[in-house]
Amino acid sequence: MRKNSKGFTLIELIVTIILLGIVATVIIFNVTSISKNSLEKEYEAYRQAVISAAQAYSMQESEVFDDLFVNRAYIYITTGDLISGGYLREDLVNPMTKKRIGKDEKIKALLDTTSGAITFEYPAESTETEQYLMAIMDYVANGEPYDCMQGIGTYRLTLADEDGLLITDPDTLINDYNFTCSYDSRMDVWTDMSIIPDGMTIYGDQEHKIKFSSQPGEYDITYSWLTKSGTRKSATRKLKVLETFIPSLELRVVTTDYPGDGSHTVSMEDFEAGAIYDTLESGDTNNKVFSLYTPSYSDGKWTYLAYRPVIIGADSKNTSITIKKKIADTSHYTGTVNQTTKTVYEGTSFDVAYPADDGELEYTVSMSTGGHYFEGFTLDNSSNITIKQDIVIPISYITGGETSYSTSKTFSITDPYSRVGISKYEFALDALPDDGRDAEPDSSNLITRSSSSTDYTYNVLSDLEDGTCAFEDNTINNIYFRAINKDGYYGSWTRANLYTTNNLSRIIDSNRGDDCSRACSQDTESLSTQSLGSISCYYCDKVKYISYNNRLYNVLGKKGENVIVADNEAYITDVEASELTEDEEVTEGVTIVDGESAPSYTHTYVVAQNFFDKLRLFETNNSSVNYDGVFIPSLFDTDGQGTYSGYSVAPTESDISLFGEALDGEYWIAKSGETTTIDVTVDGEDKVISNYNWYHRKSDGTIDVSYGGTRDIKSMHLIRKGYICAGAGTLSNPYVISKVE
Repeated sequence: MRKNSKGFTLIELIVTIILLGIVATVIIFNVTSISKNSLEKEYEAYRQAVISAAQAYSMQESEVFDDLFVNRAYIYITTGDLISGGYLREDLVNPMTKKRIGKDEKIKALLDTTSGAITFEYPAESTETEQYLMAIMDYVANGEPYDCMQGIGTYRLTLADEDGLLITDPDTLINDYNFTCSYDSRMDVWTDMSIIPDGMTIYGDQEHKIKFSSQPGEYDITYSWLTKSGTRKSATRKLKVLETFIPSLELRVVTTDYPGDGSHTVSMEDFEAGAIYDTLESGDTNNKVFSLYTPSYSDGKWTYLAYRPVIIGADSKNTSITIKKKIADTSHYTGTVNQTTKTVYEGTSFDVAYPADDGELEYTVSMSTGGHYFEGFTLDNSSNITIKQDIVIPISYITGGETSYSTSKTFSITDPYSRVGISKYEFALDALPDDGRDAEPDSSNLITRSSSSTDYTYNVLSDLEDGTCAFEDNTINNIYFRAINKDGYYGSWTRANLYTTNNLSRIIDSNRGDDCSRACSQDTESLSTQSLGSISCYYCDKVKYISYNNRLYNVLGKKGENVIVADNEAYITDVEASELTEDEEVTEGVTIVDGESAPSYTHTYVVAQNFFDKLRLFETNNSSVNYDGVFIPSLFDTDGQGTYSGYSVAPTESDISLFGEALDGEYWIAKSGETTTIDVTVDGEDKVISNYNWYHRKSDGTIDVSYGGTRDIKSMHLIRKGYICAGAGTLSNPYVISKVE
């Protein structure tokens, strides 16, 4: 069998060899490029290390470079200088040569023509073979005339020879080198030469001595000269015409001790330590309105705004400053506003700082300054800057706002931070006005400032003492204060606790334990659902008195919200037996030996109606729906003695024990519902009189049921919704309680 053993043709082999060659060339090229790029990066890092060392050397060894600012355009230092000074490692390897850096390699130090700073070249470029221009970029104020030869013969404008030496003689430059200048074509000719000081030489160009421009930007000043070989050379210098200068104020948030009223400065140390405040509400370059700033108080120091004058776009030297202020917007001031413009500062120093006034003040900052070169040239400009700084009373500056209820509270308000000074305070009750901070002051709620600490007493009863006793709850928990300065500016509100009330039950804080040394274990809110007799504690401090329907009561405590327990202070004193009993002559028939006899004798007995009539004197006219006498007159039958007025809502024994030993020696009469023998002798034997008991709480805590004799009598009462109309709660000036709803 014959095998097919066909191979590559010659053409196929040639094509394959060519393709392999191309691939190899691409690979070799890429590898070479990568290697070259890597080497270049290594060398750049090496070069920058040398330059960084030279920069460090120039900062520490500045005297080496003094000639740059006097008579040289450049100088040389060596790598050996850097190594010996410890600025450069001597084992640093040049990636290109693979050798350590030498100690005799030169580094060229020269002046940057834009900034005048020292720059470095490494490896050092070759020196110039002929003279060249050495000119630092210059600037002038907007509209200021300029001499294009300004600075001639100094490092700022001169020629440097081939050794880097500056040619400092103006005559040599002008006569030997034919050194001339010409202005940018966009600049205008200055004609008023009165600003030129006497004896000052103006070189300028030959045609136009001085030119100027009021359009900010960069302008080309062209210089030409003849070299020693007779070659005409030229170069340009940049002249920057500044923007129109802007007077302004720099605002900072400073923290210092309270500076007090009047004109004073802030120390520059405190000012520099403050944070810059640049929160703008609106405005452009010359008319800025800053957002409202609220001062704060902490640890005995105030944090507030302060300002100092600054100038942008001109030299601050020979500048006169005037700062004036006036009220910017009267909408946040009272009707009588002092809008007189006042001068804050006049002078030439920018190293002064002032606290910002409270209120909304427009500060007009006016400045007049000379030019950069010509002091006779003056520029005038002004800016309007509105600074808004609130008045706020720190809560720690308001004392007297306890959370216990009373009919009146006295507050002491310490003056808050105000550079203008405080004139009045205003208060708002319970809630802020609808407009909040922007609400205009209410003349009826203004408090005249009396001193650095102003006292103010709010009495919830003050509007009721005219005799119109309104039956309504007037409980107020919050009071708000704000300050008004002497310019009429009113600040923000600060809330304080007020807790005034005409509700008597809120003034009675709680019932006390039965030994007067521990708090009652029961919550007073829960007591409202309990019977009077189930309360196991009593009120020990019976120090509040009320007048109800022209009768005096002593407050014993409270039974839940809006319910007051009281007794009647007007005793039924010295109740004589003759007032409670009657004598009746009795004739009885007796059978004797001699017949029937009918002797008569006097029978003394208790007349219940007399007794209850006596008690009822204290219940007369107490018919308000908000009053419950514990002894409410009602009809009941007494053991065959007919119908008498009694007391159907009598306290139980536990009700009486509620008031404990604090009431020792005080007595109540009550319907017991039990038959009790009273010591009344009728014909030498006891008679039963039921349902009339004297209850007496004794000092040992027991209840004594007493019979007969002379007693001081009181009654107990529940007063619901006991709203106070007037009074102070003392025995001589009791709270007057409203009768009707």
